[in-house]
Amino acid sequence: MKELQLREAKTTLSAVVEAAENGEPTTITKHGRPAAVVISHAEWTKLKTRVPSFADLLLAVPPQAGRGEGYPTRSSLARNIPPDGARGGCGRNLAGGTVRNRAVTRHGR
Repeated sequence: MKELQLREAKTTLSAVVEAAENGEPTTITKHGRPAAVVISHAEWTKLKTRVPSFADLLLAVPPQAGRGEGYPTRSSLARNIPPDGARGGCGRNLAGGTVRNRAVTRHGR
């Protein structure tokens, strides 16, 4: 894998892209540390489709016998809204107020 400083990559961008198209990735460094990798679109597509989302992994778990209920659904994962009263804690925020219906009220007012 070729490694270039950011300044070099800017001046030779067309050569970096052409190398990526030919299957040679290039690491671009910034202040001596790796900052980015230029790869071909085909390679990026393969990498992107290979990694499933966390929600897909959860939904792929088969239900256990007698325990079909309680597994998350795609819609419940997307909402991620706890029921009222499930916030935990003592009901006070850090400013000293009480949380009621997602509004903060000051004590004694």
